[in-house]
This record gives sequence, C-alpha cells and structure tokens, in this order.
Amino acid sequence: MIGGYPNGMYRPDAGINRAEFIKILVAGFRSEALQGETRCFSDVSDEWFAAYVCAAKRLGWIDGYPDGTFRPEQRIN
Repeated sequence: MIGGYPNGMYRPDAGINRAEFIKILVAGFRSEALQGETRCFSDVSDEWFAAYVCAAKRLGWIDGYPDGTFRPEQRIN
C-alpha cells in the first residue's frame, strides 16, 4: 500500500495529501473495487491516483467539494 517515491525515498516526516491517503485506504481495504475509472471530479482526470479516488467516490467514502472538485493535492492532518 505504501511504496515510497520513484527515487527510492520514503520520507516518513513528509505530510500526506488527499490523493495519497485515498490510495492507501482503497488499496488496503477494497482493492477489488478498482475499475480503472477516471474523471470522477473536475480536477481528477488520468493521474496516477484517479482510479483510487473514483473507486472511493463510487463506494461512498468521499463526496468532494460543492464546486465539483476533490482537491487531491490538499494536505490532510
């Protein structure tokens, strides 16, 4: 579920954003729900996280914001 960055770094002290968090949840708890969906929010198209975000939306885990965005880069605390 957590593999680090392409350059081999893990960065345990770095923050986590909404897209990264959803990827961990879907991969860890409902990986069978991945269907390759994309474009489920106005700011989610074909990025690496799109299938995870769209699966979470379909599962009812997330709704996004009233303006139709998910804001995947926004940090969580």
